Amino acid sequence: MEHLVQTLLNGLTTGALYCCIAIGFTLIFGIIQLIYFAQCEMAMIGAFAFAGAYGVARPLLPPPLALLLAIAFAGLCAAGISCLGQRLLLHPIRNAPKVKGLIVSLGLSIVLQNAVLLCISPNDLPFPVQTDQKWMLGGVAVTQSQLWVLTVSVVTWLLVWALLYRTRLGRSIRAVAQSREGALLMGIPVNRVVTITCALAAFTATIAGVLMGVYNGQMRFDMGFVPGIKGFTAAILGGVGNIRGALLAGVLLGVVEGLFAGYLSSNYKDVFAFVLLIVILQVRPHGLLGEKA
Repeated sequence: MEHLVQTLLNGLTTGALYCCIAIGFTLIFGIIQLIYFAQCEMAMIGAFAFAGAYGVARPLLPPPLALLLAIAFAGLCAAGISCLGQRLLLHPIRNAPKVKGLIVSLGLSIVLQNAVLLCISPNDLPFPVQTDQKWMLGGVAVTQSQLWVLTVSVVTWLLVWALLYRTRLGRSIRAVAQSREGALLMGIPVNRVVTITCALAAFTATIAGVLMGVYNGQMRFDMGFVPGIKGFTAAILGGVGNIRGALLAGVLLGVVEGLFAGYLSSNYKDVFAFVLLIVILQVRPHGLLGEKA
């Protein structure tokens, strides 16, 4: 029984990370109708930017303030790169076939990944924030990093949901996602809304990257690729463009993947994620909760 609970806890933690990345994919697809693969690397950029900023701020400021400033700096770096890529690379081909935008975003992802490899390091690097505290609850090990991942992921999802459904900006985002032409006729600044949405997606990816660094204790130039693909899978499973579906599918993917690794084989857990995607889409082609903003 303890093994099952431990496996579920580990899977839930992994699923929370997938959910953070899936939110970004969902937001960007809803607004520009494109799978923005560079979103995978926003988590990596955020983790590296956080590590650099925290290393500078930690000797000068109290730890909580240094942490907040480092997260803000990392989010701004990732948001700036994401918005710049969208504006310079995707905006000029917005009326071209979607496959061109898909290839361009994939190319940007590869460029960012290799830029960090060449300019920083090809090796695993220690993450500056380490949390090794552990509690035993009835034979189940609960780590401080797991609590951070679960808490911050839930708070992030709630904040994004509140922004989309309880603010004027959120209504503008949903209006552009529903009809770009209609939003223009209503006086909504579409280009500005697209830029803000890309920045918001990059911030959620940054949070995921920092949480991955805390959870794994290290960072690497390709750390965002596999979790990013899983986040993309969760976005598809939940119904692309559906923020609630991203949460549900991210958690489901992490838990089922954890059960597969814990009871069958961890060597094929990545394969199983895509088998699950194929099976669910055969039954529900539009995802678990359908495609909507």
